[in-house]
Amino acid sequence: MKVMIAIADRVANHWTPDRAQCRAWIESALAAADSREALGVSLCFIEAEESERLNRRYRRQGRPTNVLAFPSGSCQPLPESSGGGKLIGDIAVCAELAEQEALAQGKELAHHWAHLLIHGCLHLLGYDHVGEEEAECMEALEVGILQGFGIPNPYLGACAAGS
Repeated sequence: MKVMIAIADRVANHWTPDRAQCRAWIESALAAADSREALGVSLCFIEAEESERLNRRYRRQGRPTNVLAFPSGSCQPLPESSGGGKLIGDIAVCAELAEQEALAQGKELAHHWAHLLIHGCLHLLGYDHVGEEEAECMEALEVGILQGFGIPNPYLGACAAGS
């Protein structure tokens, strides 16, 4: 499977994963969801202020959130110069909240980032956690993907990922 990833890092004072880590996590999420075609994902690492602004605008919630996913809806083709495929959407991760949550929940920061990116990617593919059955399906998929990286179940004694 071919995955095109564009990353915009607008974070000043917080750790963010490198391109290779992001690629591994996203490719695993796409593979676990049985996506076999070339796909593109846009990632943006943001500060809490921007997260709050986006969350207010698109989800009507006046607080920052750890991850936001914006499916493209149309799956527009990417230019051949970028490798082709379809753009499935954008993921925005608030680095400050990711750091705070990992610390509060006693998780390794990279493990929490992996969960957030996988969670966001699954949202781009149409997974959700609104209903109990949907949540169980999405969480089981996340846990399985994370186990492939040796990352423990993030739902044991911890808060779930954001959106």
